[in-house]
Amino acid sequence: MKIQRALLLIFLVFRVTPGFAGYTVRSTVEPAEGGYRYAWTVHNDDQESGLDLFVVEVPIETRVLARTVPAPYSNPEGSGAHWIFMETPEAQVDPHAKKAWLVTAPAGKKYLLWCGQQPPSVYPPGTSASFSLTTDSSIKPGAVRGVATTYTPQNNPQFYAPFHNRIVGPAAREVEPNALPTSIFLDVKFHPASPDLSFAPHPDSADPSPVNASLDLYPGVTVEGEVGSTYGIQFSNELDATWRGLANITLSAPKQIWFDPHSASAPRRFYRVLPRPVVVP
Repeated sequence: MKIQRALLLIFLVFRVTPGFAGYTVRSTVEPAEGGYRYAWTVHNDDQESGLDLFVVEVPIETRVLARTVPAPYSNPEGSGAHWIFMETPEAQVDPHAKKAWLVTAPAGKKYLLWCGQQPPSVYPPGTSASFSLTTDSSIKPGAVRGVATTYTPQNNPQFYAPFHNRIVGPAAREVEPNALPTSIFLDVKFHPASPDLSFAPHPDSADPSPVNASLDLYPGVTVEGEVGSTYGIQFSNELDATWRGLANITLSAPKQIWFDPHSASAPRRFYRVLPRPVVVP
């Protein structure tokens, strides 16, 4: 019998009223050696001129241990197309309009920026660019501000059109031991922002978005095993407490996710998967 694996997941999904153009961003975070690894996949929904910059606002004390940059979307010979990474708390100014499209970072914050260099580097509609970094454990995962920008020479003199929303990133928020799940996934639509993003709220602000959105939390257990086999899922509110039967699932695929609809009423839950059915009260 193939040994089953259980992976605790938390899914956070923003349901956003249709009509906002721009980008869809998937955030993930998982424990890494000595810290956390964050990854973002930015999908260009409809920006004809292409994705040219991606920005994450983080605590200024965030230490980046490693990072990746996307390859240029295309790189004709001699174009010099590539992406770069930089850290700065300073405002970002449109070099043509001489106007800030991203204001100076708030006190105690800085920007992590990925920037496309030369026109072939930008990602056109229907394509995705991936960004990642690893930080040490002094900064915890939480909600941070993210910004994606479109290079729009046809809109002279405002060459950069920014889009923003809250994503998962280094946020300096403490978490209880065992409260951080193995993985977090967050899909969110980025929507248009004012040119200087001055109205964009921060994680400790009230309403994080001017759109009609709702946030749903879907905790669940991913079970890997043999198709057709039945596995029992048990839970406990404390690791040293009695385990109780919660559900039995028969795998219809080698990997299957079961969602726990009752966990929201408990402060926390631990799960385990057994290679046999369990008694469910």
